[in-house]
Parts: sequence; C-alpha cells; structure tokens
Amino acid sequence: MAGSSRKNHKRSRKTSRANGRTRAERAPQQAFDELLADVRRDPQDFAARLAVATFYLTHNLHDKIPEVLEPVQSQYMSRDVRRRIQFDRLLAFGYATTHQFTRAEEAVRRGVSACPDAVDFRFIEAYVAISLGEYRRAVDAGAACLASMERHDRGERVEGDFAVTPAHRSQLLNIIGSAHMDSGSLRDSIAPFEQSIRLDGGNYLPYLNLARAWYRLGERQRARDTVQRGMEACRQVQELRMLAAALQDRPTVSACMIVKNEEELLPGCLASIRDWVDEIVVVDTGSSDRTVAIAESYGARVYHQPWEGDFSKHRNFSIEHATCDWVLIIDADEEFVTEDVSKLKPLLSDERYDIVCLDVFNVYANKPDQVTFLPSMRLFRRRLNLRYEGIVHNQLRVPSDARTARIGVRIKHYGYGLSQEKMRRKVERSRALLEKQLADNPNDPFALFNYAQLLRGKDDFDRDDAERILHAATRVVELTDPSKRGRRHLHLMALDQLAWCNFKLQRYDEALTACDQALEIRPDYLDALLLRGHILSTLQRYEEARQSYVAYLREQAIYEPSKEHDPLILQHVDSRTTAHYGLALLAHDEGRTDEEKKHLQKVGALTPGYMKSALRLGQILLAEGDLAGAETQFRIQRETNREGVEALLGLASVANRRQDAGAAERYLHDVLAIEPANTTALTRLVEICRDSGRYDQAVELLGRASGGPGGDTARETSIAQSYFELGRFREAADHYRRIIERGDAGAETYNDLANCYFKLEELDQAELFYREALSIRPGDYSAARNLGLALARQERYEEAIEFLEAVAGSTDESADLVPVVGDLYRRLGQAGRALSFYERHLATNPGDTLALFHLSECYLALGHTDSARMGYRRILQIDPGFRPAQDRIAALSGAFAGVDAGR
Repeated sequence: MAGSSRKNHKRSRKTSRANGRTRAERAPQQAFDELLADVRRDPQDFAARLAVATFYLTHNLHDKIPEVLEPVQSQYMSRDVRRRIQFDRLLAFGYATTHQFTRAEEAVRRGVSACPDAVDFRFIEAYVAISLGEYRRAVDAGAACLASMERHDRGERVEGDFAVTPAHRSQLLNIIGSAHMDSGSLRDSIAPFEQSIRLDGGNYLPYLNLARAWYRLGERQRARDTVQRGMEACRQVQELRMLAAALQDRPTVSACMIVKNEEELLPGCLASIRDWVDEIVVVDTGSSDRTVAIAESYGARVYHQPWEGDFSKHRNFSIEHATCDWVLIIDADEEFVTEDVSKLKPLLSDERYDIVCLDVFNVYANKPDQVTFLPSMRLFRRRLNLRYEGIVHNQLRVPSDARTARIGVRIKHYGYGLSQEKMRRKVERSRALLEKQLADNPNDPFALFNYAQLLRGKDDFDRDDAERILHAATRVVELTDPSKRGRRHLHLMALDQLAWCNFKLQRYDEALTACDQALEIRPDYLDALLLRGHILSTLQRYEEARQSYVAYLREQAIYEPSKEHDPLILQHVDSRTTAHYGLALLAHDEGRTDEEKKHLQKVGALTPGYMKSALRLGQILLAEGDLAGAETQFRIQRETNREGVEALLGLASVANRRQDAGAAERYLHDVLAIEPANTTALTRLVEICRDSGRYDQAVELLGRASGGPGGDTARETSIAQSYFELGRFREAADHYRRIIERGDAGAETYNDLANCYFKLEELDQAELFYREALSIRPGDYSAARNLGLALARQERYEEAIEFLEAVAGSTDESADLVPVVGDLYRRLGQAGRALSFYERHLATNPGDTLALFHLSECYLALGHTDSARMGYRRILQIDPGFRPAQDRIAALSGAFAGVDAGR
C-alpha cells in the first residue's frame, strides 16, 4: 500500500486492486449479494453497510468503501463505541486509498482517540503522513504501529485489526525507511528497508528504495547489488531494471552552490537535482535560518565560509570541494527541469565536449506571462580546473579553445519573484558590489552592463536611475565592438537598454534610433523588434508598428533557445501575448474591429485575462450580439481583476440585453460595493428602479450620485438626465448649471437646461438658454424647435414662426411641427398661410380630425364655404361625435336657410 513516492503508492494500489478483483470473483457471491440486497431494501441499514464495506476491505477493494459508508455517516454518533471504531477503520482505509488524506486523518484521529492500541489506525496514519511529505510524523506513527503490532503478537489484540500480516508490516517498514530517506537521514533508512525485504521478499519497493539510499550515500556497488537481489526475488521488476540501467558506470556530477538564508526556495532546488547528481556541495556564507539543516536533509555536504562580498571567491571554494567528473553550478533560487535529465546524460559521456551551456529561464511570480531567457555555461568537466572571476555577476573563465555543447536543457530561476523586502535587499547588495567593481575599473563593459540592468529591474525606477542607465549603457556601446563575437551580445543588450530607458523617458526618437541600430546588427533580435513596435505605436505610426509586431511574432516562432550562440539575456523570448495585444490596440485605434477581435482571441488563448483583453473582447462580442461569448470574457476579466468594475458593468449589460433586470441589478450593486460613487452603475440602477416603479429608490440613488466627487461632466450629465426623466426638473437644472459654471457645456447642455425651465413654465429662462444653444451651434434643430415652442407658449407667434417654419417637416422627427406652424398662422389671422401647412400635414395624416377642422376653418375664413362644409362632413364621417364640426354644419345650414327665406 505504501512506497517512497506517490508514484509508487499509486502503482502498488493498482496492483492490489487488480489482485483484489480476482479474489472477489472467487468470493462467495451469494452472501455478498444478500448484503447488497439488504442495503437496497433499507439504504439506512447501518449494519448492512458495515458488512459490505468489510467485504470490500478484506478483498482489497478499498476504493469502494467511502461510497458505501458516507450515506450513513449521520448515524455515526448514535452507534456504540465498537461500531464507531469499525466505521472509522473502514473509512480510514477507503479515504487513504482514494487520496482523500484530510478525511482519512479525521477518521484516524477519531479512531486513535477511541482505541490507541489499534494497529490499523497507526498504519493509515503513517501512510497518510508519508504521502503528505510529513516525514517526522510518518516515522513516529510507524513506530507506534510497530509497537501495536508487537502487542498483537503477544496476544493483546484489538478486535477487527486488519493490517497485521507480514506483508503489512513490510509495507510499514518501507514507509519508515522512505520517511528517513526523504528527510535526508539516509543511514537511518537502511535498517527499515532491509527489515521490509526480510518480511516480504517479493515486494520490489523496499529493494528500489534501499538501492536509492545506498546510491545517495555514494555506495554504488551496494546499490547495484540491491537491485540485482530484487530482480531475482520480486514479482515486479520493471522499475528495478530501469534503475539497474541508470546505475551502470557513467560520468558523475557534483552540484556546487553557495547559499545564505535560502530556506524558502532551497528545497525546490535540491529536490530537482538530488535523484540524478552524485553529490551536492553547499557553501553557506552565514545563514541564520534553516538553510543548513535543509541542505543536510538532502544529503548535501555543507561547508562554512563567512561572506566576504565576493561571489567568485565563494563559488570557487565550492568547486574546490567537488569530487565528481562534472561540476554543475546551480543557485538556491533555481530548479533543474528534471524531464531534461534524459537529454543531458548522453552528453556527459561524449568526449567531444568539455562544457555544456544550459538554458536559464527567469520566472516572475507576480508576472506569470513574463519569462526572460539567457544561455549559461553551468556544466563543465572538473579536470579543466575552471574558476569564476568578478565579485558580482561572476563569469566563468573559459579557454578560447573550449569545446562547448549547446543543448535544450532548462533551469528555471525564481530569484525575481521574492518579496518586495527581499528584492530590495538583493538589489542593494548587488548595487554596492557593482559600484565597488566600477570604482576599481570604470571601463569594464560587463560591469557597466550589469549595473544598468540592475537599475532597470528596480520597481521604484526613477529619473536619476534613468540617467545612470543611459550613462552606463552608452559606455558599453562605446567600449564594445559588435563585430567581435565575444562582445557583440553586450553591445546589443546595451542598445536595448538605451532604447528601453529612452522609451520610459518619452524620448521616442532616441529610443527608435537605438532599436534600429541593434536590428542592423542582428535583424532577429526579439527584444528590439517588440520594443520597436511599442515605440511606433506610441508615435501613432500604425503601419510601421504593425510590421514590427508581425516581425517579432515571425522570428519568435522560429527561435530555438538551444541554438542561441550569443549569450543574450532575452527579456522577450516568448512575449507573443504582448505582441498580439499590441496589434489589437493598433486595430482598435484604427477602427478595424474584426482584426482587433482576432488578436484579442489569440491573447486569450495564450494568457487568459491579460491586461484588459478579455474586457475589450467581451465588449466587441456584446456589440455583435454574442451574449454568451461576451459573458464568458467578462467573467475571465472579473477573475483576473477582482477589484475592477468594468467586467461587472459588462455583465450587467449582458443581463440587460437578456432582459434579466434582477441579474443586472445584482451586478450593479457589486460595482457599488467596490466604487460607491460609480455614476454608470448608479444611473443604470436608477433606470431599473424607474422602470419597475420604485421611484423612491431611484431618487435615493440619484442623491448618492449627486453627493459623489465633482468635476466629472459625464457624471453630472447622467444625473441631470435621470432627474429630468423622473420629472424632478429643478434638480436636473441645478446639475446642468454646474456643468455650465465649470465651462464644460456645449450646445446640448444649454438646450437640456432650457428644457428644464420649459417644463417648470419659466419660459423667459428657457428662451435665454435656447438662444445660447443656438449661438454655440447655429441651425441646431432641437434648440430651434424648442425655442419656437417656448415663444409660442408666450403668444409671441411671429417670432415662434421664424424658428419653427424653418425646420417644420424637414425631417421625420419634425413632422409634428407642421400643424403647429399652421396653428400659429391661423392665430395671427393669416388663414391662407395656415392652409398650406394643414394640407401638408393631412397628406400623411388624413385621419387627424383636429387638423382637418382647422383646415376647414381656414377655408371658411377665406370664404370657401363649400370646401369648409366638405371638411366638416369628412370629420363627422371619421368621428360622428365631433361637436365643433356638428355646430359648424348646423350654423352653415341655418345661414343658408335664412338667405333662401329672404329671397
């Protein structure tokens, strides 16, 4: 059931389960079927479920236990102690087998509390502890389990104990040995492994683990002998054969490192190398934390040397204590990519090479989308007697005729993902050393480059740092000849520093010049191509920027780090996300939505939630009517930035388009929880409240919006419009006046303010602001129309006609003004002028009885009695109850009767 690694745990369980199924097939099916029938008849039958689970336990079908017992867990406390112990024993095995370690621990805790001497609970506790990497606890639980097993042997048995066979005891000893080995106590692991083998000589796991322990102790022959014993005795030998092949005579490797207070990252580093290097040499320069203890727990030989401010001295001291064929240089904040070991091993036996250049990738914890790269000589034959020079950013002194291999073997460096305080101390230490180095040799181009690079990486980069970077990088360019291969990389990287720094200082022409100079030397220089795109985009030279981004993507697609021969530190070895985002921004600025969408989709595929890519893509999809797609993108943006409100506003818009006012309202309230004075959310909520008849809530929200910080014209306008729509014209006018007082008003604001006064019947004020709107934007339809109506309301008909006649009927929107102008002419007694306006209106609105009546009145005033009578009769055909038409016809009929009588 247990081994020295989770992989081995899993394999062992798989084998046991397969064997269990075979035994289950041979079990008395009738009895088991009856138990299952009992459970089906009464799912709450606690005893029947315990019996089924016990069957699974004894037939090695442990993974089936939880699904049988969990449905009756609520009955646990109502049962007697004996039943509870049985229940916990079964669950502990079931949960442990299915890797539900927290639940297994809870069952074990209850079981140990009720029955401290039970073998099974201690056995599971040891298994869970080794699985979780809690080595001390695994050893203690294993010792307690062995003591319980001895009591069991003496006849002091606990009813129901299952793990009491020699095979279980063998597994337990293998767990104890694995815990000692994985915690670095290699010598202490030997005896448990040997005892495990004696108890169950056919189990391959203790042989495998014992061989690894001997190997890590430097006892290679003993390791080979152990593997051979296992292959002769074990039921499974595949992994033993693999280890035997790995233990054949081969070149050996010493990992050398210098450390100080590295307890946080050191375990990851050592775990990545311990299974394939032959020795680990650690030079500690004064740690005050657990660094030394951690190193020793991984079997490292630790040497102490007080820090003297010279990295090369301490690095060389570590190399002097190496004893193997090859020396691997690795730092505590780095991890070797273990899957690449298979690529490396054949090269170690290749006599054509003395040095191996590895690929170092800098990983930034707070910037998961950013990875930088540099090739680095990290592996060399010890017989070359190579040493480092330079007190900081030390360089390996390599002979000109060195035979170097480039291979795609990776090291990941996490040293730029430390806490802010640790990074500050790290920068201060490196800066002091570099400044000392430059004081001794001010024309050292490597030191100058590193000084500029250090300042470039500061979070609190300022103008003083910028000037220092420019000075140092300029000196590197002056001191290096790009035609000389050994200096070309410094020249190129210094040009990149100049370009980047000038870009930060908004000196775009100087930045572009430096980029172009670098690309003249090396047209595929990734950093310069990408930065050139940013510079040209900022300068709004869109087509050139697009070409640079596309060139970056083209060169990045064919770039192979393992074939890089210039030791460049590449800031953008894979910044496809950034390039596509840059192309999306270009397309957005140029209004090419389809192209913007294409690049945003590529950004999302590479780095979901990058910058505001998901937000912008969601807005595009929303505009296209793809509500499901828009919702997905807004949710991605929301997951990326929990404090941002744009995604919530987008989700509210999606809900609104779906006519789901409740969901929209919830999202808008989420916005206000983050930004209580967010005008967009407040005004949208006002609309929802108003539409649902909750006017009191709408007014309260408007009050909150009004009380927010001033200075935002858009906010003031939204509030004013909302007050206007609610019929609170005085409050709306106050907000429009604030905009005007700030000097931010256009013709529309003056028109809206005038509308407020029109509604308030303060027509002189309305007239004043309508005229102001027309002075800003002559010919403005809304202002002219409204001014005409205001003048008409004041019975200033001739002035009103001046404005209304010009716009009446000019658009569909102004068609309603045509009869209004007719009315004004009629009131002025100009029936002939009025007539034409009524006729224009009735041509498209023949059923308008009031207009038809006024037309008839004009005919009558002009003496066209027959036409008037026809008009009145037409009205009565449409509306027989239209009284004014009835009265006119009656009057006209009486008049004609009087004429006839007089005759």
